[in-house]
Amino acid sequence: STLQKALDNQNKTTLLLEHYTKGDEGNEDWKKSIKALEEKIANQEKEAKELIAGLEKSDIPSGILTDLKQTYEQQFTEDA
Repeated sequence: STLQKALDNQNKTTLLLEHYTKGDEGNEDWKKSIKALEEKIANQEKEAKELIAGLEKSDIPSGILTDLKQTYEQQFTEDA
């Protein structure tokens, strides 16, 4: 799902940030890579918001929608 892909990429980015910030901070290549990943995550966060908004208008069971919203909140807002 789109939400799961966004969550997976956020976790990968966190690991990359931890790894690369321990190295040479003057290296422009990794800075460009990190910026690209940050932009990708921002886009995926937007997609997740849009997915949830669309599901709110659908006939999805309220328990499932609540779970999706909680997952979104945990993944995108706790570490922000």
